[in-house]
Amino acid sequence: MMRFFKVTRLSIRNLTMKNPVTYCLQMAYVRYFTVENIDFDMNLGNPIPMNMDGVHLDGGCRFGVVRNLKGTCHDDMVALNADDGCDGPISDIEIDGVFGEGSHRAVRLLSMRSPVSRVSVANVFGTFYASGIMLSYWYPPTGVRGRMSCLSFRNIHADFALPPGWTEARNPRYNWPLVWIDGDLDIDSLSFDNLSRREDPSARETNRGRRAYAHREPRALQHPPARRAGRGARPPPQRGPDRPAPPARHRRRRRARPEKRRRHWFCLDGTFVKE
Repeated sequence: MMRFFKVTRLSIRNLTMKNPVTYCLQMAYVRYFTVENIDFDMNLGNPIPMNMDGVHLDGGCRFGVVRNLKGTCHDDMVALNADDGCDGPISDIEIDGVFGEGSHRAVRLLSMRSPVSRVSVANVFGTFYASGIMLSYWYPPTGVRGRMSCLSFRNIHADFALPPGWTEARNPRYNWPLVWIDGDLDIDSLSFDNLSRREDPSARETNRGRRAYAHREPRALQHPPARRAGRGARPPPQRGPDRPAPPARHRRRRRARPEKRRRHWFCLDGTFVKE
């Protein structure tokens, strides 16, 4: 709906933004800005409930204040994405007062090459069907780790909500925790203070983090599963004097099965949990 690029001393106040196609407010390389008292009024999508950020800050934004955001967004209510639409560092940002009702997510920070540093987030309230806070990387990985530093989160009181159109609390698509931290990030100085949640309507983890590019490898199928005996099923061939074993040079060597990798989850208290 509104897009600003290379603006200094920008103020946006007292607006209601209704049914955008994508982002409500997008900024890149904006310095000394203030965004406050914004209400988001969205239906179930225009045309679908996806990629509808509230305040989206791309690379190059610095020295800004975002406060008192209210309503429903079908993506991040506040996104600080250093490597998304426009690359560049993001720093010295204050976010105070995010009130979401059935929104996708409250706050997301993203870094792939450019750093995100000196960000303060406080007073987040409401219900969110993806996650409350997300520190993320942009996949697939490029070999360069994201960088974040000096991040502070205070007074996070968020609950889980059901996605639009869903009637069951658990579903395979939206099963993220309240706080999600990707593994391809190098984070220096991260603090959480006064965080609370409730179990219903969907009980999930409070926090979850991933080590660098952890994944599972499919195990090779060495032998096909045996068929169940029944009508039309032939029994497996049996070795005997009339059916000798093949010569040694024709025997197939059994390959060693690859070792299955395990996922490692990183918790905010500094411990690793193996799955």
